[in-house]
Amino acid sequence: MVQLFGAAMGSPVSPLVADMYMEFLEYKPRLCKRYVDDILKILKRDAVEGFTEHLNSIDETGSIKFTYEMEHEGSLPFLTFS
Repeated sequence: MVQLFGAAMGSPVSPLVADMYMEFLEYKPRLCKRYVDDILKILKRDAVEGFTEHLNSIDETGSIKFTYEMEHEGSLPFLTFS
């Protein structure tokens, strides 16, 4: 298989390219935390869907897709412990 888009996984340049691209997409919300390609942002509930659509419209190739998960019962899905 030939990779036609982006930097290769495991390449020393991949984290740098990912970091630069993610900074390009960001703006200043109330809280923003990021690690490589994971982002935690605090937005108003009515702005989440529109913001996600905006991010997904930037990459015309459709190779990068942003999704979101809302808090449920006071906790974030990826921070839930069982």
